[in-house]
Amino acid sequence: MSRSIQLLRLSREILEKVAANLGVLDEAFCANLANWSDIIRKTFKDGGIDEVISTRRLVHVIRAFAIWQDRMKAIKVCVNRFDDETKQSFIELYDKIDAEVTTEENDDE
Repeated sequence: MSRSIQLLRLSREILEKVAANLGVLDEAFCANLANWSDIIRKTFKDGGIDEVISTRRLVHVIRAFAIWQDRMKAIKVCVNRFDDETKQSFIELYDKIDAEVTTEENDDE
């Protein structure tokens, strides 16, 4: 099994356990977050971006989701530390992965 697949599976398992402990287990959301971070990590490795989303940050997203019960708000709060361009590209990428969320740009259309 490749390292990327193992990391993806491990990230998903960690997120599901944290979400279950917080009483907000949403397997689809955990899978989407793991896939999102995997795409970002691959893009970083290929030199396409300068930042990555760590598993620790994904756990923060799950904790924020437990507070607000809103996937996109949780992500926006947790990527706020990045510069505006990186933050926007991360949010747009997640929007493409998860059909259940919308960004403000999509709400205006």
